[in-house]
This record gives sequence, structure tokens and C-alpha cells, in this order.
Amino acid sequence: MRSLSVPNPIQVILERERFHVVKEFKPSARDGKDFYAFQDERFVEHKRRLIDRIERAKSAVQRQGGIGYAKVSLRSDALAKSHRPYSIFDNETTPLIGADDLGQILVEVTAPALDHVVGKMRRAEETTRTKFDRFKNRIVPAPSREREEVGAIETFGLIGPTDRVSFSPVDAVRWLSDPATGGAYRVELFRMPPQRSQWDLLPQRLLEMYRAFVSGLLEVPGLECERLHLTNRFHRWLKVRLSASGAAAFHPFGTEGPDRAEPDALTPFDNNIERHAHLLEFLQKQQLVRNVYLAPKLERSAAIASAKPTEAAIPRRAQTRAYPLVAVVDGGIGQSLDDWVVDRRDVLAPEDREESHGTFIAGLLVGASSLNPPATVPWEGDGCDLIDVAICPNEEDPAAVATYGGVDGFLDELEQSVLRLRQKHNVRIFSVSSNTIYASAPEEYSYEAQRLDEIADMKDVIIVQSAGNLDGSARPEWDPDDEVMRNILMAVRDPTILAPAESIRNISVAALNQPGVPNSVDDAPTSYTRRGPGLRAGIKPDLAHYGGVSKAGLFSITPDGGLCRDAGTSYAAPLVAKTLAALDAKIEGDVSRETLMALLIHHAHIPGPLSRSPFRFVARDFVGFGLPTSSDEILDVPDAAITLVFAGRLGPRVQFLFDFAWPRVLTTDAGACKGYVRMTLVSTPPLDHDWKSEIARVNIEPALQQLHTKGEAQRWKGHPNKYMESVLPVQPGSYEIDRIREGLKWSPVKCYEAEFPRGVGNSSIWRLQVDALARAEYAIPNDGVPFTVLLTIRDIEDKAPVFNDMRAQLQAAGAQLVDIQTASRVTPRV
Repeated sequence: MRSLSVPNPIQVILERERFHVVKEFKPSARDGKDFYAFQDERFVEHKRRLIDRIERAKSAVQRQGGIGYAKVSLRSDALAKSHRPYSIFDNETTPLIGADDLGQILVEVTAPALDHVVGKMRRAEETTRTKFDRFKNRIVPAPSREREEVGAIETFGLIGPTDRVSFSPVDAVRWLSDPATGGAYRVELFRMPPQRSQWDLLPQRLLEMYRAFVSGLLEVPGLECERLHLTNRFHRWLKVRLSASGAAAFHPFGTEGPDRAEPDALTPFDNNIERHAHLLEFLQKQQLVRNVYLAPKLERSAAIASAKPTEAAIPRRAQTRAYPLVAVVDGGIGQSLDDWVVDRRDVLAPEDREESHGTFIAGLLVGASSLNPPATVPWEGDGCDLIDVAICPNEEDPAAVATYGGVDGFLDELEQSVLRLRQKHNVRIFSVSSNTIYASAPEEYSYEAQRLDEIADMKDVIIVQSAGNLDGSARPEWDPDDEVMRNILMAVRDPTILAPAESIRNISVAALNQPGVPNSVDDAPTSYTRRGPGLRAGIKPDLAHYGGVSKAGLFSITPDGGLCRDAGTSYAAPLVAKTLAALDAKIEGDVSRETLMALLIHHAHIPGPLSRSPFRFVARDFVGFGLPTSSDEILDVPDAAITLVFAGRLGPRVQFLFDFAWPRVLTTDAGACKGYVRMTLVSTPPLDHDWKSEIARVNIEPALQQLHTKGEAQRWKGHPNKYMESVLPVQPGSYEIDRIREGLKWSPVKCYEAEFPRGVGNSSIWRLQVDALARAEYAIPNDGVPFTVLLTIRDIEDKAPVFNDMRAQLQAAGAQLVDIQTASRVTPRV
């Protein structure tokens, strides 16, 4: 038998089509839920109040042009899709156009449609209906669909002026006067008007709404309006700017007004508060407008903190080695790292480059392990091929930022860089340590995150994004006294992660204290790192890495080759990017983004300070799934464990089932199964940005189940929340909101673990089940949803030969396995 210290490769399960099983459709009489069961007086009052609000809304819609948009808010215990009021608010008369927060559905309404809604509500019975349930052996409520849906609705209201604009004209002028913002408003619409030549095809109500909006814009002299760039159907964003040019207004919908070309150069910003007040008042009243935001600014972390007079010992390239490849998106990489730069994409004039930040990041990618004390840090080995993507102008010069288009110009250049460099160098990993700063933190999914989602999808790349730094209001350093630190965290709510770190397709990274710094707590969140949550359905940040203790940062390189020190989430992100790139380089062929991300997250751990019970409640918000280890440790599995990879797609009416036997060396004579198990799923569900907190339209759900026998009866038992605890604990509760926030339902990334030190169950037969669930108003795509599941089983004592034992069992059962490093030779999806 081989030594237990010898590593083994991760195993990919082949012939995935063998394990796709058509779901049996079992029609059954659905028992509705009466949210006001045996509380008839309360229901009557609730129903009356809802109908009254809808009648008043109908009058308002008639006054404002015959069409409007309304928010239907559900009770917190009515978030499951089976309770959604889609019979009362049907898609034919009141089209669904998205959602805001959890359980807040947005619908398009007209006066006749609201009459239709009221008619359905009136049919809801006002006394509790019951029936005898012979399985429960008792009387249970049996409401009509109308009563259930009326009970599920908490409130109803039209989207009004205060819902659209949350700032004053004075605040707007003060913020937009900074040239780095471009001086523009961002306007999100419910619908994007088509080109003027298509207006003859529109229904009368829509035509009138579009005319009112466009004609109002054209009445504002000097107004500049253009569409923000999104190539998919979620193209509902405008950039609206007031210039002091006095020229005729122009808009992007055709030739409704005087012909005028978009200006080649940025026109002077108009800081007249009265004009801004007039524009905002107009936008507030337009039914077409969903939200108005002030354009954000681009920000990187602080400048280099200190430099030593000595030269840095920059690692030298070994000609016989292959290195990971990372594209560094910043203000440029200095000549001190020329030996490691394989290509440059530079759109900046020499005077607009700011190379300190980008060189520091590149220096960490090349030599973090030799430039910094080793301690227990999971550094990747020295060396990294770099692509210098210099598209971030010096942020200390607002005029330069404005010249390159601010945030929007940055996003456009990032997209072009990804498209060209992916084709030219096959680079997959892009490190971005710039965030966007809003005048007030948006609570919704940002436009920048939408752009990053789209860029990642277009060329199958992963953008590793910093979570952002706190400004002067940084929290105190982590206190070694758990009770003191717990009180600090409970007393203050820090600002959350900066856009676009909430991007659902990419990875955001927070910062930890590096070990070995006096007067700081090893592996604790830094005093400056921002924390989540991001989306309501999912975890953000995804991971954390060492960003440098605030007063004793990491060491890296200056543009002229000196040694310097700095701290920031900007420097945690490239460390994660390098591990991803190293995994991509060490595995043959094309590795799916789902597998790359799953490998990284599966081998992350909650760092020591946050793993203690006083901080479990905030661990998710600070470090996501934790601190990842190095690529070598990820790919090398010890003898006492086995890691299996299942990569596939789930289409309509199909589930994935993989039966297996628990390792014999971890099974007792009585059939109980011992050990540690960890399961990670990463999927790429369809996205619809109109649905905000419900952006993911399909939920891919893994479950690990054990066959239980009792006499002659057998049944599969188990659920992630039953046998496997979320890496961050799932709180008890049956409401949908608990499954979303704690159980990670609808999150594209899920990670669960459990320990069975004394054994569980009475059978060694297990199965992995993966199911797909679509939102009520959505269908699972015929092409399926890509997913990867990683499953690790390990001996808690790290002694038993689990790898050899289970691999032999799987092969004897007919499963085909291959090492992950070479799997692409025999399977199209790894």
C-alpha cells in the first residue's frame, strides 16, 4: 500500500449522460395555504384595504396617461413561487416586468387591467374553507386560489416620484460637478423606446408614454442623452447630461427633433441648480422611468504607503517553466517587470498613466511568496506571465478621468480588451482592482455589475474583482478579545461592498490580516475591508485573501524596481486571480468556468478568528466561502480522501442521479458511515437583470442522500440542510426567506459540509442528486444549465486509505474515472 502522504489527482466522473434521469411527473391536487386561516375578520379588512389601494391607483393611472407601473409586495412567509399571485396579476392583463427586493414584484398596469384585478380579488371567499385531510387525520384549511393569493399580498402601490429619485438637485450638482463623474445621470427605464421609425407599430398607450418622455427631453436645451452599452435584451439604461452649450437637445431614439450629432468632445457641465431641479422633476413624473442615479466615479486603493531604499529582489524567469497568465487591468505596469509582461494593451497617454498601483499588483503576482514572509500563507509559487491592460487613467487627475469617459469609458475599454486578448492569448483570468463610488450606496444590482456579467459570458472569462476599501471611517483593528470584537461589530454597520463586486458571474475578494504582524490578529478581516451582503440570493464577497494589515501592508514592487509596502483589497484580489490562473494552466485543455470556480471555493476555509462561534453570524459577510489554498494543494488529494468532479448540464424535466457506496474503510459493521464530507456546486443559470434580487432565473440544487432501511421499508433520506450544514450555518425555519438567505437557494454557488465522527445511518448506499428549479415565470432552457459539483469524502483522522478504496469501488461498479489534469482528452466538459 502506498504511503498516506503521497498525493492523488482529483477524479472526474465520465459518461455524465448515464446519470441524467427524466423526472417523473406526478400530478397531484395542490393544497393551498390560507394565510388568514380562521382569522376571517382580519382577512376581510385586509382584502378591503387592498381593493381600496388598487381603486385609488386606477384613478392615478387614468390621470397620468393610462399606463403605470406598480409594486406588489408579498408577505415574508409567502415568497415561495407556489404562493405568487399570478392568477390575480396574470401576465396577459398585468405583464410582469421584474422585481425589486425579495418578494416585491413589479407589474405594468392600466385602468382596465386594475378593474380586472379587483374583480378577481372580490371573488376571494371571506370565510375560511376547510376539508378533512385523511393523511393528517384532521380538519385543514382549503382556500380558493383567489383567497390564497389575496392573503399572500402584503401591500400594493404605484411606483411614484420618490421611488425614482432619492437625492436633491443640490446634492446632484455638488456630485456631478466632479469631472470624474462625467456630469451625467444614469436613468433606468422599464422599457426602452424603439427607434422612431418603429413607433407606428406600438399600442396607443405605449406610444403616448414614449412621446411624452421623448418630447419632454427635447424641450431641455443642452440636454445630451445616449444609451448605455449593453448588448443583451436588458438594454434599458440611458446616460442623461445637462451641458451649458445651449445647443438643441438630442436623444438616441431617432430624428424626432432637430438633427444633431453627438459631440466629439465633452461639453461644459451646466451647474445651474434650477435646470437640474426642472430635469429631475420631469424624470420623476415619467411612468417610463424606473430609477435615476448619479453617475459613479472610478476608484482604486490609496497610493503606495512607503518605500525602502533597497532594490527589490524580483524573481527571474526560468525558461523551462510554464507560468500562469493573468491580465492586470489598471493604470499600467512599470518597466521593472518588463521581463514578465508578455503583451500590453495601453489606451492611455504617457502623462495619464499611473503605474504605482498596477505595478504593485503585478509584483504580487510575480513574487508575493519571496517578497513577503512565508509564515502559513498559501502563496502560489513565484512567477506569472502578465498582460498589462492599461485603461485606468490617473484618478488624481479628474480631467484625465473625464477624457477617457469615466466609468463608462472604462467598461467599454475593458470589454474590448477582453474580446481581443482572449482571442490573441487565450487568457481567462482578469484581475480588476478598481471599484465604482456612488454618491450614496445603491441597494440594487448595479449597471457596472451587469456589464461585468455580460463580459464574462461573452468570452467565458472570470474577472476577479476587489470588494473595495472603507474610507476614513475604517473600523478598529480586530480585537483579540472575542467579546469586545463582537460588541464592536454589532454596534456599527459598515458600508457594504462596492460595485461591481456584486457581479454574479465573477469573483469578488475581501482582505485579511497577513500572519505574523505584531499587534494584529492573524487571519482576521482587515480594518479597511468592506463586507457584504451583496445580492439577497447568494454570497458576496466570494472569498478573502491577504491584503495587508493596515499599518504594515504587503511588500511588492515599485515601477522603478524598489521595494514598497501597501495594504488594500486591491492586493487581495490578484492573489486569488493567480490561483485561478494556476489551476487553469495545470489542467489540460479548456476547463469550464464552473469547474475552475468550484475548485477554488471547494478548497477554501473560514479563517480561524471567524470560525469561532461569536463570529459565525458575520463570517459570510466578511469572507464569503473563506480563504482559498494554493493550486498545488487543491489538485493534490491525500490518500485519506477522495475528491470527485461531476460536470454537466441540466435541462427541462431532467435530474442528475449518481449512486455510490460509501468507502468501506469508513463504514462500520452495522452499516453506519463515518468521515467528513464537503460538497460544492457552481452553476451558470440564466440571468434577468430586471428581476434585481431574483436575478438568477434557475436554481440548481445538490443533495447528498443516504438509503435508510427499516424492516422491509427503504427510503432515501437527507438534504443539504439535514445531513450537511452550510459552510455558514443554516438557521432553523421553514420560510422561503430562510432557505434563500441561509440555505443559499437561488445562489449559483453553494457549499455544504458535515462530519460523522460516530457514523450515520445503517446503509453504505448513497447518491448525489442534482435538480433544477425555474422561477414561476420562467422555463429551464432546452440547452440546459451548466454546473459542476465537487464532492470530497475524507477520514477525519487522516489515516484510512480512502482514495484507493473508493476509487476501486467506483470502478467495480462500472463508473469511468479520469484524472482532472488530463480529463479534456476524453470528455468535452471538465
